[in-house]
Amino acid sequence: MSIKLWQVAALSVSLASFGGAANAETIELTMSSWVPPTHWIYTEGFLPWTEQIEEVTEGRVKVNVLPKPIGPPAEHFDFARKGLVDITYGTYTYQPERFKIFEFLEFPLGNADAALTSVAAWDAFQRHLSGDETHADVQLLSLFMMGTGAVHHSEKVMGSAEDFAGQKFRMGGPVQKGIIDGLGATPVAASVTKSYELLSSKVIDGSLNPYSDVVGFRIDEQLPYHTEIPGGFYDASIFLVVNKASFERISPEDQSAIMKISGAELAHRMGTEFTARNERARDLMIEQGARVELADEALTSAVRDIRAQLVADWLSYAKDRGYDHAEDILSEYWAAIGAEPLE
Repeated sequence: MSIKLWQVAALSVSLASFGGAANAETIELTMSSWVPPTHWIYTEGFLPWTEQIEEVTEGRVKVNVLPKPIGPPAEHFDFARKGLVDITYGTYTYQPERFKIFEFLEFPLGNADAALTSVAAWDAFQRHLSGDETHADVQLLSLFMMGTGAVHHSEKVMGSAEDFAGQKFRMGGPVQKGIIDGLGATPVAASVTKSYELLSSKVIDGSLNPYSDVVGFRIDEQLPYHTEIPGGFYDASIFLVVNKASFERISPEDQSAIMKISGAELAHRMGTEFTARNERARDLMIEQGARVELADEALTSAVRDIRAQLVADWLSYAKDRGYDHAEDILSEYWAAIGAEPLE
């Protein structure tokens, strides 16, 4: 049986393609996660997302989560920026001066629907802040909000402004600090992972957290008193970043596939879960005997006045940084989330 030249050529091309596919390099990225390995943010948030990445890239990109974090939460942005690991997450408020431009996402009297605020935060970044120098060495993969925070206390409800005098509260960022300072209490800066230790040793009397954190970090028994305010005392943002050089190793097609399951889609999914978990945590604590009350009008008014000052400070800072349209950034975000406007 004779074999024609075109058949030989076709067979050669086929074998070459098969060999290329078989030998294609799998790009492996490392991720550092600092929440406990049983925390839902990892088990139901980031871990499924890493599995999706392998799926949508057909195995060409794989994310390996390290068995333990390589350092404290506040340093995780720099771990990705410097390439010590490829992917990290964290909150901008752990480095408040460096990331002050993102402070507007966390102002009081916002919206408890974290799915809504998460997508709005991602859109605000894409529209106005994607070129900010703070992100020169990383690619932002997603940005989501934790849902509005309440005041949690070990001994009493903080129903009025006078209740805050002389009390010490753990806080994670400048907006929370502004609230605590403005109400006459003492702020203690610490990551949420330190809450249990600080409460056990009586270093703090209370903490500002979303409800899901109170349960998720197992401090609900130490904080049985909870005070709420319409729109929340504050909100909190979480970034998810990858080292830019690491991301550029990935083909444009696979980059696009990864961003389709990240970005607004992941923001909405994580925000939806935060809202649901905040509600479930609140209900669970009430069932277990926790006391939850709304702040009185005087306390709400005091927080409103504090917010006005926080806004003025942020607008001044943003304009000094070259964001001449800072009012538009803030008003667009507030409109998107239905936040209470300034009087």
